[in-house]
Amino acid sequence: MRASKTRPILNTSILWIRELRLYAVSASIAPVLLSFGLARAFGLSVHPVIVASVLLTAVLLHLGTNVINDAEDYRRGVDRPGTTGGSGLLTDGRLRPRTVFWVGVGLLLPAAG
Repeated sequence: MRASKTRPILNTSILWIRELRLYAVSASIAPVLLSFGLARAFGLSVHPVIVASVLLTAVLLHLGTNVINDAEDYRRGVDRPGTTGGSGLLTDGRLRPRTVFWVGVGLLLPAAG
């Protein structure tokens, strides 16, 4: 009897959280908040919708770049079993490179709009 190839939703969610590297999103959020804070400190008008839009764009660019970088490093042989770069999910075979690449594109497209 073959083992089932279906994965629990929670397990898949954890894999994608790991692939996106959400722990590093603060590197995109901090400079945006600092910039708007400085603008306010210098008496410039800052609309909350603009702040939210710029924050969302920065996070989408960050996440999309992380994901596409993983897919491309794997495709080019930079990330392979035994190396420490990237999320390690492609080299482990837990995620498919093509899927990871297109998720990255899906994250970048709204940021471009």
